[in-house]
Amino acid sequence: MAGCAAQPQQAAGLSRDTRSENYCVQFAGTGTGQYDQALLLDCRREEYTAAARVRGMQLPKDVDAGCAATASMGDPVRFFSWSRFALCAERLAPPPDEP
Repeated sequence: MAGCAAQPQQAAGLSRDTRSENYCVQFAGTGTGQYDQALLLDCRREEYTAAARVRGMQLPKDVDAGCAATASMGDPVRFFSWSRFALCAERLAPPPDEP
């Protein structure tokens, strides 16, 4: 039971991927309940690409937390941008070990 309590949890249980989808819908929205389909697809493509760039990175917890805060744009419950996270992580992450 204690091990479960120590595990970090996502805000409101939404994954970063789900919050990234919410970000793109918000980004592509017109404010009328409709959204620009081309803009939405471009955003999702950019988000998928950015997520793939950072998935294998071994980030220190403080870098991950700081970049996640930047990527949530002030709303850690609903939104997350993999593009913003990737830019932050690539800038702050320590270089990979040489083989």
